[in-house]
Amino acid sequence: MVFDLLSVQTDWDVERLADRVKNTRPQSENGTSVEDDRLAKYFENPRFGEFNEPATVLDRHGRIILWYLPLIFSRYRVVMLFTVLFCF
Repeated sequence: MVFDLLSVQTDWDVERLADRVKNTRPQSENGTSVEDDRLAKYFENPRFGEFNEPATVLDRHGRIILWYLPLIFSRYRVVMLFTVLFCF
C-alpha cells in the first residue's frame, strides 16, 4: 500500500523558534499572551487551511515539525487513553 503524504512548509526555522521559546517566560496582559505577540513578529503563523488526509509540516530546512495522522487511533483506543489519563 502506497500513501501519498501531503507536505507543507513554513518559512521559519524550528530550531530558532525553539531557542526563542525556551528562553522566555509566559506573560499575560488582559488575557492575551505578550510573548505570543512577540513571537508573531519573527515567526508568522502559517495559514495552511484544514487537513483532511495524512500530512507533514516542515520547517524551512525540511525538518519535520509535526505529523498529522487522522484516525490513527480507533474510537475505542481514544476512550481508553482518556479514561487512563483523566480518571485518576
